[in-house]
Amino acid sequence: MKKFLLFFILLSGTAFSGNAQGWFQDHPHWTSYFSFGFSGTGYENVFVEGDTIVQGLPATILKRFRHTSSTDNTDIRVARQEGDTIWLWNANTNQFNLAYDFSLTVGDSVAVPLYWSSGNFTYSIDGIGTLLVDGQSRRFQHIDFVPANANGQHCQALIIEEIGFVNGFCDTYPYGGHLFLDERNEGFVDGPEWVFCEYRNNHIVYSDPIALCAGLTSQTEPMMGAAFSIQPNPFHETFSVISKKDQAASYLRVFDAGGRLVLQVSPPFSPISTNALVPGLYFLEITWNGGSRQFYKAVKE
Repeated sequence: MKKFLLFFILLSGTAFSGNAQGWFQDHPHWTSYFSFGFSGTGYENVFVEGDTIVQGLPATILKRFRHTSSTDNTDIRVARQEGDTIWLWNANTNQFNLAYDFSLTVGDSVAVPLYWSSGNFTYSIDGIGTLLVDGQSRRFQHIDFVPANANGQHCQALIIEEIGFVNGFCDTYPYGGHLFLDERNEGFVDGPEWVFCEYRNNHIVYSDPIALCAGLTSQTEPMMGAAFSIQPNPFHETFSVISKKDQAASYLRVFDAGGRLVLQVSPPFSPISTNALVPGLYFLEITWNGGSRQFYKAVKE
């Protein structure tokens, strides 16, 4: 555990109250390391991309941008905050599901549907308190995953206000680090060994200086001007991908406002038919130049 955790006060039965924090304000950025699994070794960065509306509810678009040694699994997730509660959009259940709730206290539990498959898992809160992050007080919940895993062990972790799920101890792996509780962090379910490396926004930085996180400073997403444009935008039956810097696009993926992958296109890019898309907001991921990629917003009318 990180050295500042020495400052926390663990409460075992008394509700803690405080002001709700803006999880998706002030340009937050999360970084994790994963050691193996479906997408290879690498780093995952999560950025806030902007706002959307899903099922009539205001929500936040999150881009999960992965740097790996093999397959790229960059995708879009959607979340929303309501006071002390964070809800995550789940395509399998076609609804927002509760993930974090800081109005809950010791003895309460939360059932979280799995993102990549059917079913869910449950975590229970067995301690609450506060800790200091860069001199600022943040609430936390100490949680335990139930039931025990296949080895009879329980996965325990912290959920830190505004930062998320931090460094649990699951299965035989010493680290956990999913920002969002969409899967149990166990080898037979999750695959990768995760280490939560860093959270930062305009005001605070939470980082873990262990060796596995040492490469994150060189693994952030490159900042660059737009390499392509989408024409027309808004579009109707078709749109085209136009290069602005003489780049040849190699792949296109289209996600709906809920983060669901709805269209994949390989070159050649003639005008792209959108007959299968309903009117609404979409996010287009364009890949080029051996793995460079950017996201674009587009609207079908």
